[in-house]
Amino acid sequence: MINYERLPVHVRYGMKRYMEERKRPGDFLTAVIQNKLVDAFSKADDINVLRMHDFVTFLYWEAPSTSWGSEEVMDAWCKSKREPQACMNTACEDWADEVTENCTKDGLEGDFRHSYFPHCENRIVS
Repeated sequence: MINYERLPVHVRYGMKRYMEERKRPGDFLTAVIQNKLVDAFSKADDINVLRMHDFVTFLYWEAPSTSWGSEEVMDAWCKSKREPQACMNTACEDWADEVTENCTKDGLEGDFRHSYFPHCENRIVS
């Protein structure tokens, strides 16, 4: 089982969807997964810049070696068969609250539900 706790809270869901559902993440995580250092730093927010070592450690120790390292590897990972996953919608509101709380502690402002959980039917619309 992959431990996502090493990653900043606001990117865990995107990484989890990539690893477990084989769905492409946003530009920042794509650059990280494809091992494109310059792109990753240029697309990172302030928190992710400071936590870049955590992403490297996560990929090395937690992620399957067949899931990261280049564009070709990422393409193959996304096209390969994935195991069926239970819907996570019931957990979205808790995740969104945790993301918003942690981002606020880290100096970012706002409600991050819409940014990180646009698929969730349970999200709060303000």
